Amino acid sequence: MQRQQLELWSAEPHPTPQLYQQLTPQQRSRLVNHLAGLILKMVQENVSLPNPLTSTETKDHERSS
Repeated sequence: MQRQQLELWSAEPHPTPQLYQQLTPQQRSRLVNHLAGLILKMVQENVSLPNPLTSTETKDHERSS
């Protein structure tokens, strides 16, 4: 799946899989934590370089101190 397709697909609401209803609260919690960790890892790997304006603003602030 191409990135644009993935972004469109992930933005759409999806029904909860039937299997989720069969999980215990502990299993659900572990699953959600695992998925959150995977999402965080994916986001961290795709982080772009800092915005040049933010860097400039920080340097200007440091000079004026």
